[in-house]
Order: sequence, then C-alpha cells, then structure tokens
Amino acid sequence: MTSGTSAVHAVGRAVSIETPRPVDSADVTVTSRPPARAGGTVRNRGGLMRVHRDQQDGSAEVAGPVRTCVGCRRRDSDSRLLRIVHDPQAAALSPDPDRRAVGRGAWVHRDERCIATALDRKAFIRALRLAGNVSQDAISEVLETLSS
Repeated sequence: MTSGTSAVHAVGRAVSIETPRPVDSADVTVTSRPPARAGGTVRNRGGLMRVHRDQQDGSAEVAGPVRTCVGCRRRDSDSRLLRIVHDPQAAALSPDPDRRAVGRGAWVHRDERCIATALDRKAFIRALRLAGNVSQDAISEVLETLSS
C-alpha cells in the first residue's frame, strides 16, 4: 500500500480510500480578496448583497435591492423604480410609491416610455400573475401625469 491510502474491508471487498496528506505551511499562500466588480457579489455581515452599476447614468455603483423594470427589462435599484400592485377589491392596478402595500408587485421606471411599453405588452398583468380583466386606469393616469 502507498502512503496516503488505507484499505477497508467491507463485505469481503477491499476498498481504497484516499486520506488527505498533511498541509505544509510552505504550501499555503495568503491572498487578499479581489475588489468588488460591477455585477459581482460582495459578502457583508448579513450575507450576500448585489453590487451593480447604476443603469440610468452608468457612473456610480449602487448597493441594495435590485429589481427589473417590466417595461424595458433593465435592472435598477428599487429606489429608482415605481412599484405597481393589484387592488383585488377594486379589481384595478394602482401605484405604490411607498413600496409598502401587501402582495406581489411589478416594478417599472418612472419614465413614460417604460410605462407605455409595459401597458402595451400587458406586462403588469403577467408580472402580477393576474387572470381576467383588470383596470389599468390608475397606471394610465400616472402616465399622463408624467407626460405633462
């Protein structure tokens, strides 16, 4: 038998099991962690946190919750997006600027092009997983407010 292996007899068969060799301190090299890159992950005290490039102006790195706009399908910080929720009592979509309403939300940029694209594609209904007819009047009002 060679060093680093041992034989185990189990049910009449010899099985070879590798045992780890001792680590020599000369074999170990200590390296520092590479800096965080855009689109990478950074470990913080609470766990993992996404770090991404700000997609509106492309300059600063923003750390925090990242959401996808249902209009343009670009990812951005949740503080730059508007949350849209479904009100089951009114059977209508409504904006949630405080981001505190209960239930599933769809995120869209506060840009008339993104909102119009999302309305045309019926992306809010798909993202909120709704079936049937839903009034989009409140979202249309937000779009008109942004237009004027």
